[in-house]
Amino acid sequence: MRNTVLKVFFSLLLVLFVVSCNEPDPTIPVAGVSLSKTSLEMTVGDIGELTATVTPAEATNKKVIWTTSDANVAEITKEGGWTSSHC
Repeated sequence: MRNTVLKVFFSLLLVLFVVSCNEPDPTIPVAGVSLSKTSLEMTVGDIGELTATVTPAEATNKKVIWTTSDANVAEITKEGGWTSSHC
């Protein structure tokens, strides 16, 4: 009787281990990012706004980091808007 109980116990442990190792990865990767506008024409002093949409909507990390390749031409506000700084 004791051997049967031990066999059942260890069998259940093995099943739990196998099931826990086969859990799907909870991370949902980003498939794409689209912008609200394809271009943004501005003159000095103008403020423009772009909105980024990350897909899929269920992506684990939808954080967008805005940068500029030339801070002499445009700067990014802390809210994510763009300001034309120089011509």
